Amino acid sequence: MAIKAVVFDWGDTIMRDFPFKGAMKDWPFVSLVSGVEEILSQLQKDYIIVMASNAGDSSSQDIIDALKRVGVAQYFHYVFSSSDIGFEKPHPQFFQYIQKELKLGESELVMIGNSCEKDIEGAKSVAWNTIWFNEDNKSQQECEQADASVYHLSALIEIIENI
Repeated sequence: MAIKAVVFDWGDTIMRDFPFKGAMKDWPFVSLVSGVEEILSQLQKDYIIVMASNAGDSSSQDIIDALKRVGVAQYFHYVFSSSDIGFEKPHPQFFQYIQKELKLGESELVMIGNSCEKDIEGAKSVAWNTIWFNEDNKSQQECEQADASVYHLSALIEIIENI
């Protein structure tokens, strides 16, 4: 089955994770990861775009408010926060909750995130497709569990189309 929903991690996948305390929407400064707006603009034409975050300080609405600050909230059809779900990545119930809400099969979902353990291994535990985001090849580790790896978000469309 073809991919129908693209599920993104939040911190250091969509928005930069700075060492500020509290909800990101209240941080003195917020910033997007390079290439985010362009890739979201393209992906939202063909896919359901989803945010799935472990941001314990932020509810789903707080995440939406932070996304509004950087002008990309309109691209997301759904936003899920561990603080609202009651489970954190990599717990299988975090991913199962999202899948149930989206009413999609495992093969119709792809998780994109920068944490091999939380994003990739968690999504693989419930049989989702996965893409590990190793921005600019900064990480020296490998994420062998991932179906694919990208160093820049601009590479996502071709990879998603070929899953």
